[in-house]
Amino acid sequence: MKKTVFPILLWLAFETVAVVLWQAKDNLFYLLNFSYIGTSLAIALLLFARRHPHARRVSQLLIGTYMLVYLGLGVGVYGCGVCLLKVEGASRYVHAIKGKLGALLGKNEGGRQ
Repeated sequence: MKKTVFPILLWLAFETVAVVLWQAKDNLFYLLNFSYIGTSLAIALLLFARRHPHARRVSQLLIGTYMLVYLGLGVGVYGCGVCLLKVEGASRYVHAIKGKLGALLGKNEGGRQ
């Protein structure tokens, strides 16, 4: 029980910031952005606290997905006005996510087990 208190409090703090910024700025991006970051941190901390064998891989997958979706693709969709990730770097993150997902599933880069 003690190991789950900090991740839950951290998640609640991020959700509070997300809702406050969303309402104050009237921009859905803040809600989605801070909710994803807080949820990812809480999941990663819970997995590390329980010494899950794939905790590091899951956290890296969540970070890579954040960089690709929110920083790379989501900027134009949610209308933030500033591109935070260059288009040339997007393919690098796609391959990084693919590699992490393959490692999580127990496959090497060649696709063989």
